[in-house]
Amino acid sequence: MSDPVKIQSFINTKFKEIEIVATKREQVRRIIGILSSLGPDELAIISDFINFDRSLYQGQQQEQQEIQQPAPTSPGFQRTSHFMGHRPGYVFYNGPMGLGYYIDQELLPNF
Repeated sequence: MSDPVKIQSFINTKFKEIEIVATKREQVRRIIGILSSLGPDELAIISDFINFDRSLYQGQQQEQQEIQQPAPTSPGFQRTSHFMGHRPGYVFYNGPMGLGYYIDQELLPNF
C-alpha cells in the first residue's frame, strides 16, 4: 500500500469508523444519564414500550415467514397464526385444518 491516495483513503475510512464509535458511545452515555434520573413509574412505561415494539417487530417477521411459506395444503384454506385483515371470499377462524382463512361456504353455489 505505497500509493498515497490509497493510504489517505484508508486513513479517512478509519477515522470515520472511529467517529461513529465515539458518537455511539456518547449516545449511550446520554441514555444512561437520562435513565438513571427516571423514577420507577417512568422506567416501567419505557420498558412496556420497548416490549411492545419488540412484539410488533416479531409479529412482522412472523408475517414475512408466513408469506414465504409454500402454498396452503388445501385450495380452500390459508394457514396463518393471526388475523391479517379481511380477505374477500374467506372467513377467519380456527377450523379443522387449524387457524387461518377458510373459503366462505355461504358464497359457494349450492348444487
